[in-house]
Amino acid sequence: KGYALFQSKMNTVTDPNEIRSLMAGILSDKVQFDLDVKSVLAGQNASFAMSFKPTQALVELARSNTPMPQPSPADIEKYFDSFAVSFTLPKAYFIEQGLNVERLRPGFDADAAKKQLEGAFMQGTMMATMMVPAQFQPIIKLEKDVVTFNLSYKNKVLNINGKEMSIADALRALGQ
Repeated sequence: KGYALFQSKMNTVTDPNEIRSLMAGILSDKVQFDLDVKSVLAGQNASFAMSFKPTQALVELARSNTPMPQPSPADIEKYFDSFAVSFTLPKAYFIEQGLNVERLRPGFDADAAKKQLEGAFMQGTMMATMMVPAQFQPIIKLEKDVVTFNLSYKNKVLNINGKEMSIADALRALGQ
């Protein structure tokens, strides 16, 4: 019952303070929060998943009237026991989604749009890779026309696509 009320309120609330109040009501260091979104298009599965378990420090901060600080990578150890983010994006899925949007444009040319979307997929993949420090490579993986990304944190260790590092090493790589 409480979750249903929370969900219905979250669908209508836009004030950041009210959102914080709602989140503080369910936040606990004894609970792990999970979000898992899957979609199928053109026979391809795309997915996005996120989970986190807050520390008591984050719970107390959310329940206080203290302004939320500007997030910093250094806050990871302070506010999270664990978290994970992952996504999978097949090239065919990306192109089909793009074609669905392009079909709405006057003068739609399927072949030209598909060629443009294929280029955008590859260019986006390369740019995402080039913008990240070498210590985090590969930040995204492209294998068999599927982009994947996996980031997790547990026991004070970051894991980026299977490559483990400490928070201190990650902060040094980011120049902090």
